[in-house]
Amino acid sequence: MKKATYKFLPPQGNDENRLTVVLGGELTINTIAEFVENMKKPIGEYDNFHLKLTGVDTIDLAFLQVIHSFCFSARDMGKNVKLTASLNAETILLLKNSGVYNILVSEIN
Repeated sequence: MKKATYKFLPPQGNDENRLTVVLGGELTINTIAEFVENMKKPIGEYDNFHLKLTGVDTIDLAFLQVIHSFCFSARDMGKNVKLTASLNAETILLLKNSGVYNILVSEIN
């Protein structure tokens, strides 16, 4: 079983209060708890977030719901969230065929 990968990139230059979180690997129900745990501390420390989905091997509806929930909750707390995704054609097709592609696209800035 593959694992999710998380990289927390500290603020640079003009983005002094923006944390970039690069997510990849297996983003599924099996890795949600780890993602939530990893985001507990940063949500209290930063006002701006950039979630980058790249190098994603697998993503499922459960993980998309958690990303959507994080974006919604952070914005409700007055924080800014930018979401970008670089997904392979196979993953995009799967998301489109399953009807959840629009959930992801609605959050992408």
